[in-house]
Amino acid sequence: MDVPRAGIGRITAAVVAMAAILPYLTIKILWLTGDMVGVTAPSLMNSATIVGLNAMTFGMDLVGLLLALAFTMRWGMRLPAWLVLLPIWVGIGLLSQILVSLPVTLLLEGPGPSARSSSPPGCTWPSTAASRCRASG
Repeated sequence: MDVPRAGIGRITAAVVAMAAILPYLTIKILWLTGDMVGVTAPSLMNSATIVGLNAMTFGMDLVGLLLALAFTMRWGMRLPAWLVLLPIWVGIGLLSQILVSLPVTLLLEGPGPSARSSSPPGCTWPSTAASRCRASG
């Protein structure tokens, strides 16, 4: 029995999904191998916590890439439902905190910099993005 090939739409969606995720995977690989590209505070990158978080988010990015391919390729239809749903449920659990807390924070503190912080909302975590937020805010 011949299985029809994936159409141009599916192939395009798979390529776009891979192109969107590969930069994140690349930066995580670079950071995990000791490269300090894009890092403004190299001392942070040496802590076990940051290395562990980078490894965890690398795994999450890899799962996201595999899910994107599963949704766009025919072999994804043969996967058991739990294998596809489990990472989605975990992602919803992680993102639901932001979904709930961001509107509350914006209501309480307003859209500008808060009185307690000199950086805009969402720019208070210790990362290179926070240093860019402080520089632009």
